[in-house]
Amino acid sequence: MTFESWTAIVKIRCCGLVLLTLTSSCARAPGTGSPGAGQPSSAAVRGARLADSLLERMTLAEKLGQLTMAPAQWGQTGPQAAGGGEDLVREGRIGSFLGFWGAAATRRMQRIAVEDSQLHIPLLFAYDVIHGWRTIFPVPLAEAASFDTAAVEGAGAAPTLPLRKDLRSIAMIGPLADDARSALGSWAAAGKPEDAITLLEGIRQAVPGTRVLHTRGTPVDTVDTRGFGEAERMAREADAVLLVLGEREDMSAEAASRASVELPGSQDALARAVTRAARASDPAKPVVVVLMNGRPLAIPWIADSVPATVETWFLGVEHGHAVADVLFGDHNPAGRLPVSMPRVTGQVPIYYGRKPTGRPPVATEKYTSKYLDVPWTPQWPFGHGLSYTT
Repeated sequence: MTFESWTAIVKIRCCGLVLLTLTSSCARAPGTGSPGAGQPSSAAVRGARLADSLLERMTLAEKLGQLTMAPAQWGQTGPQAAGGGEDLVREGRIGSFLGFWGAAATRRMQRIAVEDSQLHIPLLFAYDVIHGWRTIFPVPLAEAASFDTAAVEGAGAAPTLPLRKDLRSIAMIGPLADDARSALGSWAAAGKPEDAITLLEGIRQAVPGTRVLHTRGTPVDTVDTRGFGEAERMAREADAVLLVLGEREDMSAEAASRASVELPGSQDALARAVTRAARASDPAKPVVVVLMNGRPLAIPWIADSVPATVETWFLGVEHGHAVADVLFGDHNPAGRLPVSMPRVTGQVPIYYGRKPTGRPPVATEKYTSKYLDVPWTPQWPFGHGLSYTT
């Protein structure tokens, strides 16, 4: 059998699968001719016979091989196929690959399966992404959830957000403001950082007439305060301050656990220093924290001291444009938190469906389930989120 004929085999195999699950859909209505009502088509019958013939000829090892998915170019969750897997494919010991992409690579491996293996069964190539080539993993819960404590406390009077587009200058401070890789997120698949719009780029494109200052201030996860001076200077000089804080894309998802859910490194200290500097120059200066992260973070000082916080997660290639639309009021943030945000690490686990104990918290009783140093409730509960109209 030649490589070019493998698609016919795939079609026949698919017909056999349909017979197992959707037999009635293959039947013709009465009076429409052969085959009769309730009978599968001749193509389906041939497919079923071919499948039965293959199964009869297959050894137990070959059957197990068809059930074996081998990791390919990255993201191993089992033993890596030695030598790229060519020999195992020839022996019929691999039925599919996960994380395999590219026309040349897949065609080479498929030719080996169809022409060099004993059974000539084509491979399946799986890639853990839904919407096509070079797209990030879909995150339907990642629509930005935002909350503006100033809007609540002041009943919507002069809230910090949205920002005015006629500001003369904006200081963008933080280690993630210009991080394209983190904009893609931890499940970026074959996405390329050069395709992503960072928040810095998005802000500059949204307000081309505004001077946008930028400094990292500190690394993401290193205790380092050497950049604080420059960050404080920019905060004093600018008309508004955006603090872009959180985690890199590689600090969450698989094999990326943390013992603490507080901001890593010196980011909390940076937020305090920058906020103090901004208020010292103008007590009414807008200060906004933009979070980029893959897990709920505990930010107690920011929650109590910074008037507006926007949770953006990792939004993908249009991250910068999407967040800029929210910050300047071109889009009304209607997202709600898909998780509960703890006050401190010690509250974890804390989630909406957690079963209460037999001793729920009561202020007047000592022996109840509560903390001595923080409230027992989350900082922001599941489903929380404000908009510019509520």
